[in-house]
Amino acid sequence: METFFVKVKDGGNVQTALNIGEFGLAGLMVVASYFIIDIMLAGTTTGLPNGSMGVFYLLSIKV
Repeated sequence: METFFVKVKDGGNVQTALNIGEFGLAGLMVVASYFIIDIMLAGTTTGLPNGSMGVFYLLSIKV
């Protein structure tokens, strides 16, 4: 999916473009994961101290 977000102009730095694409998609994944985890785990994490947000925090740390 990163190839859709990476553009390099003539004479541009390829590594900079790849870094921007990678970090941009990592941010998009964190935002999308918040909504997916909140919807899918709502009310099913009664034994966890932080509920579904604990799962989200764990995922955020791993990114």
